[in-house]
Amino acid sequence: KGEAAAMANPANPALRITNNLDRRDSAFSGSLGAIYEAAPLLRPYANLSRGFRAGEMRERYESSPRGDGYYYAGNPQIKPEVSTQFEIGLKGQSERAGYQLALWRNRIADYMSGLDISGTPRAVAVCGAANAAACKETVNISQVTLHGFEAQGRWQAWRGHWLKAGLSLVRGSNDALDEPLFQMPADELTLGWEGNVAPDWTMDVTGRFVRRQNRVATVFSRGSENATPGFATMDAGATWRYAKSQSLRIGVKNLFDREYHEHLTEGVSGQEIPMPGRSLVLSWKGEF
Repeated sequence: KGEAAAMANPANPALRITNNLDRRDSAFSGSLGAIYEAAPLLRPYANLSRGFRAGEMRERYESSPRGDGYYYAGNPQIKPEVSTQFEIGLKGQSERAGYQLALWRNRIADYMSGLDISGTPRAVAVCGAANAAACKETVNISQVTLHGFEAQGRWQAWRGHWLKAGLSLVRGSNDALDEPLFQMPADELTLGWEGNVAPDWTMDVTGRFVRRQNRVATVFSRGSENATPGFATMDAGATWRYAKSQSLRIGVKNLFDREYHEHLTEGVSGQEIPMPGRSLVLSWKGEF
């Protein structure tokens, strides 16, 4: 349920709305799943779920600039998203290994997103003349479909030394426009090692390999979503467990000081702020 006495727009003070601001929605959500243990390392499963998400305050009522360079206008009558997801997979666990594989498909009705209406009469009305050149309005996309594959695993290659891997693949489609869905994450692979190197000391190294994302929306984004180059980074660290429940960790993120940005980085497309370069992290962990 969303309700407001009035909705003002600082970019257009004359646009003060006092009617048609309330909306009430309801839906049922839940999940049904089954898993069968054929062996500790062979546990197939399936899951069917239904989800519901109503628009939050920002999407409904707030009109303001955002970090991507656009001025956003809220929509008090935005419809809630209703999603249905089906997932099948395998997982297993033993003393020396563990893994999980998942294949899923999610169909979402009335998907919420910001529609670029820059330069239109509507932009002047909802964002004000000063912001009409870079204006987005919260809208519903009648239907989108996402599907993906996820995998992660951990294996003790030899005593005290573990190899780790993870893979994430996601595809999204704007079914209403028959094009890729706006702002989808790139394919990503992670590989790592963690092991004992001395009494009470462990070290770890993790490599992250992200593929170029060239599946971008063109019609919905009006050409404002650019492809993002792929990149690879490496993190390394060491942990000292100097007491039963106390440890110190020193780590280096982005070890080779790569310059990159995530495809989902907020900012003007093509002018995104790079992610942090090489950085040193010192942390303490304790339990009481």
